[in-house]
Amino acid sequence: MPRFLIPSAVVACGLTLGLAGCIRTHSDVVIHQPKPMVVDVNLSGTLTLVVKNARDDMRYITGHAPRKAAGLSTNPTIPVVDIPPATQPTTKSTGRPSSSLLRAHGMNPVIFADANPSAGKSAILKQLRADYPKVRALLGRHLVGEAHTGYLVARTHLSAGQARFVSQDNVLRRELYQAVAAETGQSMAQVGLSYYVIRLRYLAKGVWVQAKNQANGQWVWIHWNG
Repeated sequence: MPRFLIPSAVVACGLTLGLAGCIRTHSDVVIHQPKPMVVDVNLSGTLTLVVKNARDDMRYITGHAPRKAAGLSTNPTIPVVDIPPATQPTTKSTGRPSSSLLRAHGMNPVIFADANPSAGKSAILKQLRADYPKVRALLGRHLVGEAHTGYLVARTHLSAGQARFVSQDNVLRRELYQAVAAETGQSMAQVGLSYYVIRLRYLAKGVWVQAKNQANGQWVWIHWNG
């Protein structure tokens, strides 16, 4: 069993979203690991309130309680994988330029439409709940994955309608995170990561998720087997 340390500040990592004017990328790597390791995230102070929001909101969005999967404790967890340095993943450009992309910290861009900051949290949650069956279907078909930033990311070519839907869902997620960040005084990165680790509990096995490579600290795509 490999030894690893996850600092308590991992949830508070300074992940940022920056503008990117092009590139849709696709990771060539598939992690051949029976099951990703999971590490409990230490929570304290107002971050606990973020996680409570995430738990309540995800239960409302999905319409059911989280599954009781092995390896997922009562605290939020981050999946980690042990990849030798010689087998580090590589990426390549596979798409055409698009000015509508915001590039996430990681290998793939996150697609957004125009935000609507005036939308109330309850309205955002209702729409996310209505969209949830489509999100689950896209994940189940391995067309998109759940990134550690809390957003959907295309894992292959999407149709125009699918890309538009992913864009709109990501906008709703961003507005939700903005509302929770304002309420709790936490950063958008902290909120997005907290929702990501709670969202893992609702995902079916085999869908694309990001795990942290403990060899170099980078986030890589794996098929979830939590």
